[in-house]
Amino acid sequence: MDSKPITKHIEDLNEIIAGDKCFLRELFHPDRDKIKTNFSLAYAHIKPGGKSVEHFLDKQSETYYIISGYGTMFIDGMSFKVKAGNSYYIPAGCRQWLVNEGDAIIDFLVIVDPPWRKEDEIII
Repeated sequence: MDSKPITKHIEDLNEIIAGDKCFLRELFHPDRDKIKTNFSLAYAHIKPGGKSVEHFLDKQSETYYIISGYGTMFIDGMSFKVKAGNSYYIPAGCRQWLVNEGDAIIDFLVIVDPPWRKEDEIII
């Protein structure tokens, strides 16, 4: 068991532009938070009219949970309509990107298992 709970607030986390060009705040990562978990968790968003860049993770799966907004998710040549409440499991090696087709931000959570590593993210 970890020695103590860790709590964070989204507004206290640095926002970065991820390799796939979405805006991202890392919530938990075992390497940086010194916690015993087999995944990393991030909050991300894409502005209206924006999209992430086509990419894939070489060794990790991703699970997306859409908090708000709508658009289209592309996964290995298939397209899926995105709206709040949808979730998507993306196996390792699957090419993917997300397009915001609405007039509001798409907010989503991303679980990466095993934890995300820059060297495993391939930008197309």
